[in-house]
Amino acid sequence: MSTDPASARPDLRLRIERSGGLAGLRLRREIDTAALTPAQRRALAGLGSGQLAAAAAPCGADRFHYRITWLQGQGELHSLDLDE
Repeated sequence: MSTDPASARPDLRLRIERSGGLAGLRLRREIDTAALTPAQRRALAGLGSGQLAAAAAPCGADRFHYRITWLQGQGELHSLDLDE
């Protein structure tokens, strides 16, 4: 059995939502993490471990906002909000 967190629970889904922009439309996409490469799964596992820099200041009107949501570990739900 592998102890690599990137290979655990290959059935997990990654949800990416984009909102804002000129029309204010919201788009959603779900990705099966089994379709990701091992390097991509490791990068995803690193998102919840504090490997990201502090969020940037708000970027202004008509810009996109992204919310990335995923499960990690024992079903811990995480989300990350990013501005364009």
